[in-house]
Amino acid sequence: MAKILIVEDDSILSDLYNNTFSFAGYTTVIAKNGLEGFDKARQENPDIIFLDLMMPKMNGLELIEELKKNETTKNIPVVILSNFSDEKLAKEAMAKGALAYIIKSDYEPKQVIQMADKWLSEKTSS
Repeated sequence: MAKILIVEDDSILSDLYNNTFSFAGYTTVIAKNGLEGFDKARQENPDIIFLDLMMPKMNGLELIEELKKNETTKNIPVVILSNFSDEKLAKEAMAKGALAYIIKSDYEPKQVIQMADKWLSEKTSS
């Protein structure tokens, strides 16, 4: 099964998504800030990255920039999972290379898994 990197500084949310993805059969890796997320993305080579925007050490937008500049990580799909329903932030994230911008409160974790399933199946079929 695919490997997912979850970059989230809120331990309750990271545990929730970690447990939900693990229960669905995914291998998960957790990072608690953007800098750790960048290191783990390079080390673990995940199939997809779900990341928060507001984090310490390196925010989500900065992390996307670093991921897309790095030869090892530039092709890993990145999905923003944010509490901010801000169209400007969403557009900026998409312009920097995010695959999608998901408002956490709008979707149950199982719906996020369904989206991940879809994106990962498209990635493997292309």
